[in-house]
Amino acid sequence: MTASLSSSNAPRVAHATVVEEACQSLRTYSHHVGTCRIGTDEMALVDTSLHVHGIDGLRVADASVMPSIVSANTIATVYGIAERAAALIRAKSRASNAR
Repeated sequence: MTASLSSSNAPRVAHATVVEEACQSLRTYSHHVGTCRIGTDEMALVDTSLHVHGIDGLRVADASVMPSIVSANTIATVYGIAERAAALIRAKSRASNAR
């Protein structure tokens, strides 16, 4: 199947070529949220202190811990998550140094 532009002088382009070019050049614009669900149940990957269950010393501090995309600016929410992670890490460090 071929597709043509509205101009009669325009070159004819095969439909498959158009589809292939679109697949190679188009990208989704999305924010990956909810892939490392935060929670206290068995299905949650991350606890409320942002620790990954079962892996000592690993935290997740990005949009993936959000259960769904926010209606506000995503980066502002990620900054908030990062600030919370920094506070949690500082508190743990202070507690370790106090011993």
